[in-house]
Amino acid sequence: MKFTEEFVFWPIFLLIAGYFLYRIIRNKGLRGAMFGGIVSKTIGEIELAKKGMIRSKIKVHRIQSGGANKIGIEVVHKGHLSYHMTPITLSREEAVRLTELIGRAVTEM
Repeated sequence: MKFTEEFVFWPIFLLIAGYFLYRIIRNKGLRGAMFGGIVSKTIGEIELAKKGMIRSKIKVHRIQSGGANKIGIEVVHKGHLSYHMTPITLSREEAVRLTELIGRAVTEM
């Protein structure tokens, strides 16, 4: 049997693809796979000011991850030919600290 690059590439590719497919199925969708848990509820979303051709939104979700509830913040940027989503998962304590910092920033405006 001749050893080629394909002999190594395809098994590794299939393992990686299988792992991502497993995460998508286990977390009930691509968004859940990116957050690392099941998106149980979308709390709300904010449409941000449009900058040029880019529209942005911030969505807040409740995430069930390993028996614990967490907060998921989804930052979405959309353009004519682009889409970018950044997931941020926070514990309860981190979410409380973030709201305190945002509150302090708003009072100092």
